[in-house]
Formats: sequence, C-alpha cells, structure tokens
Amino acid sequence: WLVKDSERQSYVWKKPESAEQLELIDWEEQVMDDLAECNHVMKLVAGSQQFLVDGAVQTGLIIPLMDGDVIKFLDEPTSVIARAYPKFESDLKEAVGCMHGKFWAHLDLSFQNIFYKMSADKKNIDFVVGDFGSADQYMTTEAAASEDAATFEMKLLSYKAAAGID
Repeated sequence: WLVKDSERQSYVWKKPESAEQLELIDWEEQVMDDLAECNHVMKLVAGSQQFLVDGAVQTGLIIPLMDGDVIKFLDEPTSVIARAYPKFESDLKEAVGCMHGKFWAHLDLSFQNIFYKMSADKKNIDFVVGDFGSADQYMTTEAAASEDAATFEMKLLSYKAAAGID
C-alpha cells in the first residue's frame, strides 16, 4: 500500500494479511530497529503505524518506496547492470557485514529481498537489503555469517552470471 506524508512523499505501508504475518511484522520491526545504524539496510520510516482500512484498524510498517527488487533491476539494459555491479557488490557486502557484526543472519538473502533506488539518469544507484521476517540472531558474528554465507555467495555468482561479469 502506498501512503504519502504531508510533503506528498510516497512510502510503502507493509501490512500483514494474517495474524501470523502480524507477528512477522513485529519481529521485522525489532530487527530493523537493531540494524538501524547499518548502511544499505532497509530503514523504518515509522514502525507499527495503524490505519483505518475498510472500517477496521490495521497495523503495519512504513518503509521507503524503492524502484524495485534486483529481479526487476535485471530488466535494465546490460550496460546499466554492468556499471552498477561494483556498487551492488559493495552495498551488499557492507549491509551483510554490519548485520553479521550485530550477530544477525538474514536467512533469506535473495534477489527478491535486495531492493534498489536509481536516479532518473540511471547513473546513481543504491541497493538495500530488506524483508527481515526470516532473520535470526546468533551468539557470534561467525555463526551469523556461516548461516548466510552459502546463500549470499550463490546469489552473488548468479548476479555476476546474469550481468555477464566474470
């Protein structure tokens, strides 16, 4: 759901569709609060906001409106993808490194959970990791990193292959 603030800036209201998803939203808010100082991690605009929808009060999170996920990004021209790859790699490494440094493992790193925002001229792009419903916290950075490592490396290699980068 799109929502606008008083300055007409658009955001996404991520609302649960079931009681189980409401628990995940609460969990996700806790994770995002803990990761708030990490760069390239989805930021909460506002947590646990309530809106009246079809006569019922519903709760959800307000997050930034992005241009899409990495799957959508792969529809961009090859030249844009190739130019953006170093930024993708560095943004992702920084986000995941910070998450692991706080003992969090995402546990669902995939193209659907990495989002981007691109300037109109397609020269500036930022990638952020989002959707922390599956995240879990571990006792050490190493434990968190080992849980995410296989998924991260597999997705990174897939992205390189899709972009035609060795």
